[in-house]
This record gives sequence, C-alpha cells and structure tokens, in this order.
Amino acid sequence: MTLKCDVYSFGVILLETLSGRRNGGMQGLLSHAWGLWETNMIAELLDTTMVPLSESEPELLSKLTRCIQIGLLCVQETPCDRPTMSSVVSMLTSTASQIDRPRRRPPLDREGFVPSDSSHGLETELLIPTTTIDLT
Repeated sequence: MTLKCDVYSFGVILLETLSGRRNGGMQGLLSHAWGLWETNMIAELLDTTMVPLSESEPELLSKLTRCIQIGLLCVQETPCDRPTMSSVVSMLTSTASQIDRPRRRPPLDREGFVPSDSSHGLETELLIPTTTIDLT
C-alpha cells in the first residue's frame, strides 16, 4: 500500500457515496464518471434519491460537483497526478481555493503505448519509462 493508493481508494469511496452506486466489475462507475466529466454532465452522477436537487439549489449543486471533481482527481490513472491526502482535505474544507481539472489518460496497449485510434485525439506515444542498458 502506498499513500497514492490510499488517495485512489478515497476517491473511489467518495464517488460511490455521491452516486449511490458501487464501482463494480471493470470499474464501471469510474468509467461512467469520467464519461460524464468529459461531456460536462457531471451533475448526472449524483444520486438524487439521497440528495434531491432542484434548480433552486445552485450552491448545493456546486459543492457536490466540486466533490465529484475532487474524487476524479484522486482516481487519475497515474499516481503522480493524484493529490496528496492533505491536499484532498484542504480542497474539501475550503471552497475558496481553485482546484485542478482532473485528466483522464487513455488506456495503454500491452506495449505501453496509447493506441493511435484512441478517442482522445493523441498520436501514439510511449507513456511508460524505458530503460537503456549499457553493455560495454
């Protein structure tokens, strides 16, 4: 276990709580949350049976959307992109600070490349470090 793993787990629990859904097989909840984030429909993730939202409550909706954004920051694919737990606590307790936009990295193929036909508009690139061995 690492600190970044704990942050990831916290992000999953936060998203599960806000959505009222479990993150089942093949990370269905996380894929759903990322899809909603990328289409700017993140409020659709909220469990309205738990927190009935109306258009007369924009402040509550803004706070809950911020919590989803924090959850997505915690579950970013690359551990170095995730915030520290102390940063997460700061983001949750202070609404005055701006928070980063979460970035979803496309899945890698078996060789560690982003497929060139990915929907993220990236050319094929190597995202894992390579090591060169000098045999001289």
